Amino acid sequence: MKTAFVWGALLCLSLAGTASDQFEMTRTLTGKDGKCQSYELDRTPRTDRMLNDHLAALKKNPGDFSMQLQVAMDYLALADDHKWNYLENAAGHLRKVLKAFPDNPFVSMQLGRAVGGRALDTQPSTFQRLRWAREGYKYMDRAVRLAPNDVFLRLLRAEAQLLSHPILRRHKPLQQDARRVRDFMTGDAFAGLPDMQKARMHLFVGNFLQKSDSSSREMFRHWELARVLGKDTPIAEEASARKMGRWQSVGYAGE
Repeated sequence: MKTAFVWGALLCLSLAGTASDQFEMTRTLTGKDGKCQSYELDRTPRTDRMLNDHLAALKKNPGDFSMQLQVAMDYLALADDHKWNYLENAAGHLRKVLKAFPDNPFVSMQLGRAVGGRALDTQPSTFQRLRWAREGYKYMDRAVRLAPNDVFLRLLRAEAQLLSHPILRRHKPLQQDARRVRDFMTGDAFAGLPDMQKARMHLFVGNFLQKSDSSSREMFRHWELARVLGKDTPIAEEASARKMGRWQSVGYAGE
């Protein structure tokens, strides 16, 4: 299922002033003319075919910021340890979008993920990797400041912070984000999310609990829920691997 942008005279909403944590599946980019581009969060995994289709569309209209973001999100979703250049590609497109929409927390967060994610590549020097990590958190922290009650942004930042070396001093914001995510999961709004997004939250909580207690029953319960809800997605694959003790990853300083 492809996501889509729609131009229209939409009401542009901001989460910055809400009284409680929210998870909005529909995101908006507000243009200088007051119009909005509406973006739906993924309900199914992105594919190489989607990336090729979006690249072809962007080639026809290079000034289309909606397609710039689509391509960036494709690259970000498909990046792995064999495609580190995808993160650099994603960052390039996201910088263009953020320049046009400088106060958008969603775009700022995604740029932070793209830049910071490059720190997971073990080939560059430790100095360079730490530099990428710090730059990435600069964008992620800014996104949370712009929309502190957006639980999705907190989830994304928390996922990154789980991989951080202590030198980056991310323990306190990780604890804050994890608490907000876990509190949100006890409410009615969580039950209404698509399965893939619920699976992502369960996977995060399981991984978070592993940091403090690698034998926690609660940890395994969240991984099992992530596996079931995630179905045929990388989320389910990771949850299954972690349950069996077969998941390996490196952090932002190669630990």
